Amino acid sequence: MSATHDLLDQLEGSWRLRRDIAAEGATMTGVAHFTRVAADVLHYEETGTLTLREGQTLSCSRRYRFIARGDALVILFEDEPDRGRQFVSLGFVPADAHTLVAADTHLCGPDTYTVAYRLALPAGYETEISVQGPRKDYTALSRYTRLVDPV
Repeated sequence: MSATHDLLDQLEGSWRLRRDIAAEGATMTGVAHFTRVAADVLHYEETGTLTLREGQTLSCSRRYRFIARGDALVILFEDEPDRGRQFVSLGFVPADAHTLVAADTHLCGPDTYTVAYRLALPAGYETEISVQGPRKDYTALSRYTRLVDPV
């Protein structure tokens, strides 16, 4: 079994999610679930509430597919209209004895997404997505902590 398969094993399950979008003054709180759909594939779905700077709240959700492909963890969009398109391909390396890191970029029209993952598994992980371009300019920092299933 490869290191990326081991990552899938550690990601599988439910996570508490908090996302801060500083430039927009917005916060998203919710839950993310990784569900095994094949030996090398996890389905990711997040649902939550986005609270805007003015206090308005909106329900939100997002879906991806995480695939162990060689030494990389490939993330595909699951929502339309981009379903099946690659978002990023992450090759993780140790940052220290307890943390793995990876980064990649994704072009979306004229906007560039810089995506960084920092895994401190099994307890948690974080992602930072910085978007720059003529249509978007923000950074979203997401923190995930493991939800323990009741016994």
